[in-house]
Amino acid sequence: VRNKATSREASIKALGTVDIKARVVDINGKIYSGAWSNGNTITITGGQVNNQVYGAWGAVEANGNTVSILGGQVNGNVFGASSNGTANDNTVVLSSCVVVGCVVGADASGTSTNNAIELYGTGISSWNMGYMQLLNFHIADGVLLSQEAMLSLTGTTSYDALNLNGVELGLYGDDVKDWSAFDGKSITLVSAKKAIQNATGSLGDVEIKGKDGELLATATLGLANSSKSLVLSNIKGATPVPEPTTGVLGLLALGLLAGRRRKH
Repeated sequence: VRNKATSREASIKALGTVDIKARVVDINGKIYSGAWSNGNTITITGGQVNNQVYGAWGAVEANGNTVSILGGQVNGNVFGASSNGTANDNTVVLSSCVVVGCVVGADASGTSTNNAIELYGTGISSWNMGYMQLLNFHIADGVLLSQEAMLSLTGTTSYDALNLNGVELGLYGDDVKDWSAFDGKSITLVSAKKAIQNATGSLGDVEIKGKDGELLATATLGLANSSKSLVLSNIKGATPVPEPTTGVLGLLALGLLAGRRRKH
């Protein structure tokens, strides 16, 4: 006879999407997003989860899964996926949440590629973070105005240091209404207890882009506070490119003006 906790876990495994809101969930074992190893989603928007959270686990592969923690607290580790084989194209989305454990893009014994952690807004906290190939920061007006770090890493051992070796950093600013209003400002992307490791290749002049790849602002990415903070400074809103029609009309007007000057 299965106990109640095990039965509840089995029912959650059978769902393609789990939506947990404003309540405590305490299941004996792990929370999985589905019974399949590919293409599952789990969304937690509040409350307290006292378990490990996995997008999926696969004996051979675990690909294309998404875990979104959009509020509340997880008292355990969060995995985009875990696999004894390959784990590709998995995503963890974090916003205004606390993870009392590790956040892992994907853990795999074999190939692990294109696994992303997406960060939105401020108030995100975890013990440490790793095993991702993409780390994307989605900056909003509230981040710039509050001056709070988007991500706080609370781990205190050398194992907990954020290692950006081989990680591609993405900076996106669609949720900022007017980047020029923040010219010269700085914001903290990550504040950590341990020094951030192997970030050299990511530092220097960077571009903040929109979802369609358009340039929104430029900035300088660097380390501060004894390498315990990852900071964007010298922000400068990009100058809008004229619409093609406007640009052509402008050139025609200049041509006509030059012609008139030559006649006189």
